[in-house]
Amino acid sequence: MFDAIVYFVSLFAIAVLPYAVQTFLRFTLSISSFGLYASDFSLILLSLSILRVRSLRQRRHDPDLADRPRAWRHSLIQFAFALLLAGMLLALQRHGGAFRSGLRDLDGYIIGMFVATVLLISTFARRLPDLVRQKK
Repeated sequence: MFDAIVYFVSLFAIAVLPYAVQTFLRFTLSISSFGLYASDFSLILLSLSILRVRSLRQRRHDPDLADRPRAWRHSLIQFAFALLLAGMLLALQRHGGAFRSGLRDLDGYIIGMFVATVLLISTFARRLPDLVRQKK
């Protein structure tokens, strides 16, 4: 049941994507249009990542061990990128004001969040082979 709900959420986000892109292109310097586009993109990434993780957990006793860590890494990257986008949106919303000034004032924090996310993903991804190789 949970998988069906997440699947329909991802379909909804994909259906709303053309509207979000059109709004973002029409009102390029608006925080709300960027927020709509980034949150929709984040929702797509998050829902597909959840579906992939649920699928990988169901196949955890599958004998193909070579492909499993790569699939977990992809899920981890999607999830982290969705959280990074959400954090950037929260920071821009909290800053207020114009979109350009928000990006200009928060660029150091945004770059720092990106670097921290990349470092955390690479550190956790190295430990993934031990975590996903579970014996029966």
